[in-house]
Amino acid sequence: MIFKYKDYYKIACDYCGEVMLDEFEGFYKAVNYKKEQGWRSKKVGDRWQEICPSCQVYIRKLMG
Repeated sequence: MIFKYKDYYKIACDYCGEVMLDEFEGFYKAVNYKKEQGWRSKKVGDRWQEICPSCQVYIRKLMG
């Protein structure tokens, strides 16, 4: 998830809970950065989930 913490946006993996240490002044700056770092988004219902690279590997292994 991308969430607002005080005056900044932060990024957390919805699967393992990893939170990036980086903080961003704007929502779309956070979106662009997470894409550059290999994170992916998945829409579940009406919400977006953020998936870190480690969880992406784990999910691929589970799906076989």
